[in-house]
Amino acid sequence: MKHKLWLQQLLGALFAFVLAVSSVGNLITGYNLPVDAMWKIFLWCAFAAVAGAVLFQLPHGGKIIIGLAALTVVGLCVAELFQPTLQKQTAALLHRITSHYHDVYNWPLLGKRWATDVSVPLILWAVLVAFCVNWYICRRKHILLAIIPSVLPVVLCLLTADKVPNAVYPYLLILALAILLITDWTRKKQPEQSMKLTCLVAVPLTLALGLLFVCNPKANYVNYAGKIQKEISGWFEDARDIAVAVMTGTPIEDTANKRVNLQAVGSKSTSSRSVMVVNSPIDGKLYLRERDYDIYTGTAWEASADRKEKFTAGAGETSVGTLTILTYSTRGTLFVPYYATHGIELEGGALENESDIERYRYALSQKISKKTSLPDSRYKELPDETKAWATELVKEITQGAKTRTQKIQKIQDYVRNSAGYDTVAVRMDSAYTDFARWFLEECETGYCIHYATAATVLLRAAGIHARYVEGYVVNCEAGTDAVVSKEMAHAWVEYYDTVTRAWCILEATPVYVATEKPEVVPDNSEGGAIPGQPIAPGEDIPVDDVPDEDAPAVDIPEEELPEEELPEEELPTEELPEEELPTEDIPTDPTTVPEETEAPEASAGDTAPQKQGGIPRHLRKWIMIGVYCLLFVLGVLLQGYVRIFRKRKLWN
Repeated sequence: MKHKLWLQQLLGALFAFVLAVSSVGNLITGYNLPVDAMWKIFLWCAFAAVAGAVLFQLPHGGKIIIGLAALTVVGLCVAELFQPTLQKQTAALLHRITSHYHDVYNWPLLGKRWATDVSVPLILWAVLVAFCVNWYICRRKHILLAIIPSVLPVVLCLLTADKVPNAVYPYLLILALAILLITDWTRKKQPEQSMKLTCLVAVPLTLALGLLFVCNPKANYVNYAGKIQKEISGWFEDARDIAVAVMTGTPIEDTANKRVNLQAVGSKSTSSRSVMVVNSPIDGKLYLRERDYDIYTGTAWEASADRKEKFTAGAGETSVGTLTILTYSTRGTLFVPYYATHGIELEGGALENESDIERYRYALSQKISKKTSLPDSRYKELPDETKAWATELVKEITQGAKTRTQKIQKIQDYVRNSAGYDTVAVRMDSAYTDFARWFLEECETGYCIHYATAATVLLRAAGIHARYVEGYVVNCEAGTDAVVSKEMAHAWVEYYDTVTRAWCILEATPVYVATEKPEVVPDNSEGGAIPGQPIAPGEDIPVDDVPDEDAPAVDIPEEELPEEELPEEELPTEELPEEELPTEDIPTDPTTVPEETEAPEASAGDTAPQKQGGIPRHLRKWIMIGVYCLLFVLGVLLQGYVRIFRKRKLWN
């Protein structure tokens, strides 16, 4: 009997040592963790394996182990007061692991790069694995007690899809767990036969697994689980976004819906979930449009499905390189940049992803040669109630403007200065039926949705074709992959410029630097520029002086051409103050804008307190922590009730 008992202890110590070594070995080699000496960690694995096997055979071994664990925790806490080694090494370990997840999924970084050695937390983990395995073998507990801590490091490596540990450690892990799984039932029901079965299955499993590893070397390893990983990650992020949206009153994004409900607009989403990876050939800001909306109802933006247009294209001879986009999941629409050299056919305000592709490319240009036809009047339409107040307001805003460019500039400046920028915003007052009017007259803070909506409404009231656009703005570095998260989502305005005959970006949000009109390559065949005379910066040629071969053969209503717009040569420039002359310079690249700047400081008259919607920002973190703790406690209590229910059922 004693002989069999010592064999049981030896078996427990052996499996505990193998699984502890393989567990930390996978983590060290998978993430290239800095350790002082591997042999020290393996020595601690052997000590923990032997100590666990001996203590669990004693009558009160479990209590002794709990007491030793408590003394160890107290000793570590006291030691940390004098020299915080464990704290620094744990922070360094978390930073090294989460940095890989940040590169793949754009998850937040944890910890700091404090230490060049992370041996202490790895030793503690190895000791934990060794005691869990011994507890399972010596006390005949559930096998999950040994599997979960042993497999967790390998799962961490697999989720990054590019971290492959040294082949020795996965081999030992799979071999040990396979033997334990095969002999699990026998170990619990017929302990005297478990040793024989273990010896019988060990040799063939060792040979079969070794042959499998030889036929599939590490050099040829390909992880095909990347797409599944992204989908699983997306499910968890969607659940988190829904929980945050319910708590903060933020509207849940629905990319398939061709409608923006302005009544539900609350605080801006701060989710760090990755949407795509872009590689741009140019530095700076890159606007990627997802969909534009043409119908304004006062409480929503809607996209007409019957619209078909050829989006403004760039000149192929001035291409600056290729833009590559890789989305993390299949989306219903493709993101479109400004300005691709090949023609892009938009339908319903977006480029539909009919082939379910995730990776695609565009050739970008710095200039425009192919013009867009004059849009129809739908981009000037407003509800009667909106048109009444917006027209009166535009007359006050644009007073003194002599050209269309000056009108656009005045409207842009007015909207940018109308409220303070804040991602925490209140919902529209129920007493209002017009979102733009509520924002301009009542609301004191807002973000991109508020500014873009107000600017689009005022541009339409001024007789200028404009539409509301949603997408993403990315800060790119040429030739470098940039991870785009949901918090980079943005809304802006597109207005039709009669000089370039193209849809141009109007940035009304104050924390973004205003954009400028793109440069036009002279192209008489397109009928958009005067032969031999490129448009100079600051020129604003009246619409009548620009040929429009692509536009439909209809007369432009007289109200679309403000009477005060005069040909450039008739303007007495020497009598006008310098600040009244258009000052728009030609940008070097139409797809980039300068770096973001801080929000403008409030003027002396803007002393009213800002309204804060939803839960205060500094309380959200603690509320989320409380919710997670409550869910954890409920889970612990629930599993206890489930176990009692199962036991009663078995007794019956």
